[in-house]
This record gives sequence, structure tokens and C-alpha cells, in this order.
Amino acid sequence: MEQTIIIMVDHGKVKKIANVFKVTEAMVSMSLRGKRNGDLAKKIRHTALEQFDGVEMKPVKKDTNEK
Repeated sequence: MEQTIIIMVDHGKVKKIANVFKVTEAMVSMSLRGKRNGDLAKKIRHTALEQFDGVEMKPVKKDTNEK
């Protein structure tokens, strides 16, 4: 099973990444949360990590039995 890639960037950097790729902030946000997985989304994630100090987060499964 492939895990979702989640990348966190500092406040305001989503807008800057969107300007670089000439896409909406929603597209960048969805790409960083792993909701999109096309070539553009992969480029956005790579750029976020390499040029915008993004941090890849480890996905955590939520236990639904906790109270």
C-alpha cells in the first residue's frame, strides 16, 4: 500500500510556490497533502522540499478505538 506524501512549508510559501508554477494555491495545497499525484504535483513537491525548505511528514494512522 502506497502511503500519502505530506509536505509542510512555512506560512506564505504556498502562495510563492503557486506563483512559480502559475497554478492556484489550492493546487499547491492538494499536491503537498498528497491529494494530487500527477507530474505537476510531483514537481511541486520536489520544489517545496528543495527550494522552499519543505519538510516531509510521516503519515500516522489514527486509531478509531481510542477514547
